[in-house]
Amino acid sequence: MTSIKWDPTDPLPRTDSRDTTLRPKRSGSAVPGLQNTEQDFTCARQQLTLSREAPTLAHSLEERIQRLARAVNAFTWPDAFPDNTPSPDNARLARFSTGLHDSLSATFPAEPAPYDRFFSKGFDRAANAAHALQLTPGDYSFEITHQGETQKLTVTLDQDMTMPALLDVVAQAVNNSELNVQARQINQGSPHQHAPGQVATGRSLALSVNPAYGAPPPALRDTSGHLLAALDLRENPQTPSGSKPVTNAAYSLELTALHRPTTLRSTAVDPGATPPLEPGSYDFAYTHGNDSGTFSIDIQRSDTWKDVLQRFANTANSSQGGFTVALRDQDRTSTALPAGEWGDLRTRGLALDITASSPKLGQRLQLGADESGSDADAAQTFLQTLGLNASAQPGTDATLRLQGQEYTRAPGVFAPDQGRVLLEQQHDPGSGELRVQQAYETMVEQLQDVTLAYNDLRSFLLADPDLFAPGLAESWRAPLKALAATSGNSALVRPRDPEPHLHNRPRHSMELLGIQEYGAEQRLWFDHDAFFAGLGAQPEQMRDLLLDPEQGLLPRWTALAQSTNPSTALAHGLAPQRPHSTGAALTTNSTLPDPFQPDLTPRTETELEQHSILTDLLDELDTEGILSLPGKGILDRSG
Repeated sequence: MTSIKWDPTDPLPRTDSRDTTLRPKRSGSAVPGLQNTEQDFTCARQQLTLSREAPTLAHSLEERIQRLARAVNAFTWPDAFPDNTPSPDNARLARFSTGLHDSLSATFPAEPAPYDRFFSKGFDRAANAAHALQLTPGDYSFEITHQGETQKLTVTLDQDMTMPALLDVVAQAVNNSELNVQARQINQGSPHQHAPGQVATGRSLALSVNPAYGAPPPALRDTSGHLLAALDLRENPQTPSGSKPVTNAAYSLELTALHRPTTLRSTAVDPGATPPLEPGSYDFAYTHGNDSGTFSIDIQRSDTWKDVLQRFANTANSSQGGFTVALRDQDRTSTALPAGEWGDLRTRGLALDITASSPKLGQRLQLGADESGSDADAAQTFLQTLGLNASAQPGTDATLRLQGQEYTRAPGVFAPDQGRVLLEQQHDPGSGELRVQQAYETMVEQLQDVTLAYNDLRSFLLADPDLFAPGLAESWRAPLKALAATSGNSALVRPRDPEPHLHNRPRHSMELLGIQEYGAEQRLWFDHDAFFAGLGAQPEQMRDLLLDPEQGLLPRWTALAQSTNPSTALAHGLAPQRPHSTGAALTTNSTLPDPFQPDLTPRTETELEQHSILTDLLDELDTEGILSLPGKGILDRSG
């Protein structure tokens, strides 16, 4: 071992006595190639930093992109504004809690209408109907017209009939009609107890129309006697006017059952095959609510399954209006080849779908053989062959618990706030809260979230631009620049012009939205007062600037979020190769620092001497046992 030692009190040859750091001079001309070596060293360290930090950088970038995407997707424009709600003060938004997103949808109709359209006056439950109404016993007829259809109904008033019994008879006649009008008896101890809008107490009659069938109310007319006039049926006094806005409110909701009409689905058959049915007449019977009837089809020996199914559908559809029959293509298991190790052979088949049409509350469809027909067994065999007797979806009414009170509807559309809010069932039952609030406040909150998320992403990208692909930060700013360009003004920030005659000049797109850039980083600032002014002056243009599918600001950011891959947006994935230099061999990959190697900072000669002495000392020791122990990798670094 060779070692050079000197008295630290004596200066080295040709060295200033005050220089005790023993570091080489770092002038660019003192040591040829040293400057290039340091540059390569710096580049190597940056490359190593990127390789170590790339997963963390990509994860942080993805989090910020997703935060902006969530804020953009959360922004909601009121459906009725400005088309049916010109004033931004009256515009409303509906916001569901998480548990209701797949259960209900909420809209604000242009023509609101309550579910209950007519109320009678109140009666004592023990009162005699003929005496209370001052009518003579007998038959009374009246007409109901709704959706262009008129139906005449007749009820009988008996001498001993009480008022509740008469109201039930009238309600049953209405409910058994083919019109989409419902009737029910209400018993209230105080006004509005069970029916908002009904101020009468005691027993009364309510005529209702599900808002799914439109806002216009039915028309009522006595045709024989004056039963409707005696009941004093009047339109709901709380029917909303067109000028009254939706009420801001919070609703507790629980959708416990979905509306589903009765559905019968047959098995699929080979359309070109001959059905295993005897030729002859097949008679069927159906009931749907108060409607019932029969129809028949003939099957001939030359018929295929397609002929039979098409004839069944045509005959059933032309015989009644309570249900529809349609043909449906469906996969089926072929019987052309026996089942074996290769599995079933799948092919296309033909099937029947039978669905009840616009069922009213409690109405269910039933289809079977006509027992009074010529051959009931043949019709039953037909239904069994197609599986129509075992594939029924019985049908259910929708049930919603709203503010603790349960409502049943068919179809599944509900009308809180006297029809100003329409709730329609979606896919699954669920529970939660609905908040109806002023749209302006909600939109301001949502746009503030967007600007904050954008500023966070931009600051992150600009904090160290060399870590990311060139131009990545500007790619997220590009939608702002493109939006300004659509207005004919490329400037995003309003010029600070002290001349008063310029204060009334037309504003560009970003100013109209209340969004401006500021500072060296060109972050966004949101002016909610300017946003509200724009909503009142040019709401259609503001909607297009924000939400136009091609040019809108928010869809452009959504597209960027979907197309940006954080893993490939880092500099190490797109950085160009470094030019070759004379000192490149001094910092090869094999000598770059890593988590298990010491840092490659320049060292003094004293530090190098100490390292050499320690290495030689370890070499003289018996290190065989030490080398086998974990965590002793320092011995591998000698030399």
